[in-house]
Amino acid sequence: MGLTPVNALKLRGYTTMGDVELYDSAIKRFCKRENVRLVSMNEVLTIKDLEDGVHPTPSGHKKIANKIMPILEKYFRKP
Repeated sequence: MGLTPVNALKLRGYTTMGDVELYDSAIKRFCKRENVRLVSMNEVLTIKDLEDGVHPTPSGHKKIANKIMPILEKYFRKP
C-alpha cells in the first residue's frame, strides 16, 4: 500500500505533499523492481479523509478497506 496524502497546513511545515510524493516514488520503484503489487492511496483518499493531517478518519479507513479488500481476496480466497 502506498502512502496517504497529507494536509501540510495542519502539519505546519513538518512534511509536505512533495515529501510524500518523493517517498511514494521510491516505494513504487522498489515494488516494480521486486515485482510487488502496489495500491496507491493518493487515488483513494483526499485531505478531507484525514483526521489530523496525516491519519485517516473512520470513513478514510473504510475507503482504504474498500480499495484493498478485493485485491487481498484474490490472494487469500479459499478454494
